[in-house]
Amino acid sequence: ITRAHGYLHYLWRQMKRNAPATAWPKPTAADVSLYGSMGLVERALMRDCDAILVVTAMFLQPDMLTIARRAGLHVYVLCTESPYYLPQESRLASLADAVWTNERTALGPLGEVCRHVAYLPHAYRPGVHDRPAKADQGLAQHDVVFVGTLFEERVKLLEAVDWTGIDLGLYGNLESVSDRSPLKAFCCGGITPNAVAAGLYRRAKIGLNLYRTTPEGCAPAESMNPRAYELAAAGVCQVSEYRAEVSERFGSSVPTFTTGSELNEWVHHLLADDAARGRWAGEAQRAVIGDTWPSRIAQMRRDLNQWEQSPMRRFA
Repeated sequence: ITRAHGYLHYLWRQMKRNAPATAWPKPTAADVSLYGSMGLVERALMRDCDAILVVTAMFLQPDMLTIARRAGLHVYVLCTESPYYLPQESRLASLADAVWTNERTALGPLGEVCRHVAYLPHAYRPGVHDRPAKADQGLAQHDVVFVGTLFEERVKLLEAVDWTGIDLGLYGNLESVSDRSPLKAFCCGGITPNAVAAGLYRRAKIGLNLYRTTPEGCAPAESMNPRAYELAAAGVCQVSEYRAEVSERFGSSVPTFTTGSELNEWVHHLLADDAARGRWAGEAQRAVIGDTWPSRIAQMRRDLNQWEQSPMRRFA
């Protein structure tokens, strides 16, 4: 996508320079998506592939999936943005032979348009999120840390907490934090690589896990996000917004909240209780042993083997 964007805009600038009297249209996001998607089927056929696995597919032209299936390729889609982009994912699912989703409440809607659908929980990366803490020397050490996108609802939530005397570190996409926000003083870094985020988690006393608001028209989301697994694997005490799966998996080892005042109480309570933080961090870490991406790939292989026993739905 980045290369397609750069190339199309390069051509646009060249055309403007060489023929300034002509009103050359500037490339749109759709143009970039289309150009970046081209060549997908050709490459698969050149490499003698049987199938194409598309991760997310939010920026892939759906026509590419149609062409792939007409070429005799199986098309599988891993939906990683459920339920936030369920309408877009449903459109892609209708063009696929099989689909996995990260949100268990999305199984029903996706199953209405695709014959083979399965729930694939998120996971952590072994060797990255669970590596020894000695590799984190030199990283900042915060009382409380959050790495992610601060959507407006998250900004309002965190602004409701009394952070006086607390070293809060905020990293990621922080564009929604205004210069007048009390959170501005805690903005420490932009988009953060996984390995650095894991190190920040291990050096913090508390790791925050915030969830996005479920869109209208969708069932309340229940599944855990990647951050839930990553914080647990890193061995940091985690305080999380409520999700049904959080309580099912971690029990009392991950305290949950639904309001800013509840988050405020948990943060102040746990910062004063070293023993509880250590105990709950250890329990949560043990609860995710085996929840790695290699194990998820093994599940995908099992699902494919099972689905292959029944005919895939194909174009007429």
